[in-house]
Amino acid sequence: MILRKKLTDKQMAFIFNVLIIPRIEYRAQLIILSEHECNKIMAKFRILFKHKLKFMKTTPNSIVHLKEMFNVKNIEDNQLQAKTTNFILQINDKNELGMITKIRLYNLQQLLFLNDNPIYSLREKDIIRYKKIFTTQLKNHYIIECIKMLKTQNFSIAINDTIDKMEIIGGNILIKDILPEEIYFNNLRSIKKLNIMFVDQILTLDGKNLLTLKEILGKRFKKFFSPNRSLIEKSWKIIEDCLLDNKEVIKRRISFEAKNKIGTSFAHNLKGTILTKMNSDSESINNGFIFGKKKFNNDIILVYGKNYNLGSQDIILEHYITVNNPDDLFMGLQKCLGCGLDETSTIGPLERIYKKSNCLVKLRIEDVYFLENYLHSHAMIIQETDSYIVPDIIQSHIESNIWHEHKFIIEPTLFKQDDIRLNIFDFNMRNSTQNFIEKYVKKEKFNKNLTIEKLNNNIYIWALIRQFIDLNEIIIPRITKIKAHDDNVYHNFLDQQIKNRYSDRNRVYSVNFNFFQLDKIDYMLTWNNIIIEKPIRRFIRYYNEILNLEKFFNLRRNRKYTIDSVEWAITFEFLKENENVLQTNFHTTKRRRYKIKNLIEEIPTVEQKKLINFDIYKDWKCPVCERKKETFGHVWRCYSNRKRMRNIIYYSIICLIEKIKEYDIYTFDETKLIDLFINESFGEVKVNNNKLTFVDIIK
Repeated sequence: MILRKKLTDKQMAFIFNVLIIPRIEYRAQLIILSEHECNKIMAKFRILFKHKLKFMKTTPNSIVHLKEMFNVKNIEDNQLQAKTTNFILQINDKNELGMITKIRLYNLQQLLFLNDNPIYSLREKDIIRYKKIFTTQLKNHYIIECIKMLKTQNFSIAINDTIDKMEIIGGNILIKDILPEEIYFNNLRSIKKLNIMFVDQILTLDGKNLLTLKEILGKRFKKFFSPNRSLIEKSWKIIEDCLLDNKEVIKRRISFEAKNKIGTSFAHNLKGTILTKMNSDSESINNGFIFGKKKFNNDIILVYGKNYNLGSQDIILEHYITVNNPDDLFMGLQKCLGCGLDETSTIGPLERIYKKSNCLVKLRIEDVYFLENYLHSHAMIIQETDSYIVPDIIQSHIESNIWHEHKFIIEPTLFKQDDIRLNIFDFNMRNSTQNFIEKYVKKEKFNKNLTIEKLNNNIYIWALIRQFIDLNEIIIPRITKIKAHDDNVYHNFLDQQIKNRYSDRNRVYSVNFNFFQLDKIDYMLTWNNIIIEKPIRRFIRYYNEILNLEKFFNLRRNRKYTIDSVEWAITFEFLKENENVLQTNFHTTKRRRYKIKNLIEEIPTVEQKKLINFDIYKDWKCPVCERKKETFGHVWRCYSNRKRMRNIIYYSIICLIEKIKEYDIYTFDETKLIDLFINESFGEVKVNNNKLTFVDIIK
């Protein structure tokens, strides 16, 4: 459209900003373009724009997008403005859109196995790792891409204190914070199958030992039921290697480093452990063992054995003693040959007599538990000694669970509900979906945040005022407008009250509002932890303009000007050629182009030509002196141009003096001004990295 037309710089910028940018924004409403994709789209127009203005391809892109120069909008900057504004409106919406977004946040939290709201619990580098793991599910995921875009630009979102939290309670330390990042993300699928989110879930109740995989699979929070668990076992072995102390692997002690991170605290629940109690309807397990609490000599002890006779209120078991170390990875049980617990003589006649039983113990049925939570026992018999080995069971872990439960029964105040909330996602999603349906059916009228967050300044103050009005906590009096400093009795009274209250001019008075109690706005956009009170799109536009200006200042050719005091506002005003914003012509375009080329040191020199066609110009020198390389600085310092440059300096001083005289408000000594140019670096025709010279004045 503009390739063959003769257009000025403002006309090309207007066509792109007003016609092309809105089309791209409209068509990309539901996707986030990556930085590479944005640059790929912008590249063709940048090349065309530079070509039409006779700039080289190597000209910095910052001058194209700089507001003070050509002011061409960048697709990436415009996307940040549009998507951020729309995303904040979306998550703050009180209608169907807000409820759908909340459901999608729960889905995302479940998929990524997060303990809190994805909006502020996700980090930029975590998003990159998650996208590699869940490639299909997170491809072009709108919420994920929005969060990543905000994190990249140092934006974050603060959450209102009054809204429902998405935090999963059940532990203080995440397993993600204990394991190295590489190991956690490589084994995330297995960790998710085991439903292990907190470190407490894989430790004993005293927090000193690591549970075995068999004990983990016996927990109430696990969701893994597949018989093929080779991947799970492989991942669990890697986790064990990270957390276990190398010197005490047999006792399954956690390492010193992990212990320092975790700390020690009293367990207020059984951390998801399932203690299967026996009852009168329980079926006996083949070769299965049971154990229970028994009062003996005013103490409570644990008794192991096999089911001998089951009654309605009590149970008689055949006593077995343990022959293993309490911290071993197995339990060795040997038939008792007789001990002080034997109650054979007091039990009375039995329905069946087992002649080989030398020790029978009577227990209350409510105090008896299954040793293994399986339909078939894994115990292995040793015929020679009439003993059994039960693999993958640690005696100290089982007894710790029983004693904790016993303590909770004696002192109920120590117990706190186990709130790992394994079904948190399903529960909240059902509630959210139901609420959404109810609101849709009722067709309630909801307050919209569009006018507050998109149009007003001080958006959160206005939201706070609106909340006070809705709650009838403030009364809006009758307001009468009067002229400033008018001699009005009420105006004078108010003015005097303000002076009495805020009389100290050297003191800074500030009003601190708590914006985290707003019922109309749940999520607030922040930049570097500062709440943004301006309209979001306007603030981000200012933010992008400052970034573009910073990119221009950080160009290597402008390095000296960051040290010296340069009035850039006057410099940029000089580039406008006294032309109105809505006016343009080819003459001013040509002059502005020449000034900008001088400013960025890209006039057509031999060295600039080498950047395009090095093979052709590689041996070329300055066409005037034919001795040195023709750089930007050499054009003015060339030996052949000495006389011409002296004349330029002289006439420049004369022109400066005449311009000062035109104002008729300054008195100065002309000789001192001339001496300033002669004696200082301002009159020197050379390139100096520390001082301003006449070459800089030319620019």
